[in-house]
Amino acid sequence: MDFAGVEQFIDTPVKRYSSGMYVRLAFAVAAHLEPEILIIDEVLAVGDAEFQEKCIGKMEKIALDGRTVLFVSHNLSAIQSLSSRVVVLTGGRIEFEGSPFESVSHYLNSTAKNHNNPDIFYGVDPAVRIDSVSFKPHDIRPTVELACTLRALKSRLVALELILVATNGNPVAFADMGSLDSKRQFKILQGDNISRWSVDVSGLANGHYFLHLQIVDPGVQNLLRHEHPVSLEICRQPRPPSNRSLELSWGVGGVELSLERMD
Repeated sequence: MDFAGVEQFIDTPVKRYSSGMYVRLAFAVAAHLEPEILIIDEVLAVGDAEFQEKCIGKMEKIALDGRTVLFVSHNLSAIQSLSSRVVVLTGGRIEFEGSPFESVSHYLNSTAKNHNNPDIFYGVDPAVRIDSVSFKPHDIRPTVELACTLRALKSRLVALELILVATNGNPVAFADMGSLDSKRQFKILQGDNISRWSVDVSGLANGHYFLHLQIVDPGVQNLLRHEHPVSLEICRQPRPPSNRSLELSWGVGGVELSLERMD
């Protein structure tokens, strides 16, 4: 009862518990039975941050004790932090099995294929259609190149923001044209405006990313936000004299920073 956090309801019939209270109590009972195999299905979807932290701690302890935890969830961040092996299921059948990073990337790519239609404009006014996104692995300055069509009912001054998001949903990189420096705002004309953009990604870890695009009226409002459904894979060679490149699958971050000794 203490672990579930429902002590004050100890005399209340369980049939009167909310679904969240019921799942809290069920997890607490199951976790304290010391099972050889603990099957957890979406338990982190309920409860506050404190309870979720207790659940994660309990699952980690069970795993460290040499027992098996089968964790079923759509929480990709939790899957990547808790799991050592991940199985992707589709229609009750195993579609893919691999490391957490590989499996999450496969899952996101497979679901994205059902939503990618380059002929669709997103938004009302202004609207955007992303025509292409590609990675150019130049030796000195690897870049992400984006081509899009911006459609507007009237001419207006705007800023553009690009956010690169890791497969666990965390934003790891930001680039803008006009948001941080108002002098770099640009004008879109009435009708269709074809634009091409290039972003230096030489500091990013190798791995899969999703691109979010925003058209902004700086200091006033976001006019449009579009989350591109197809992942972009960045794969660059080590920069001399290094012999390795930072990989997103290491789970240490997405942007490579410079570090020097001072003594």
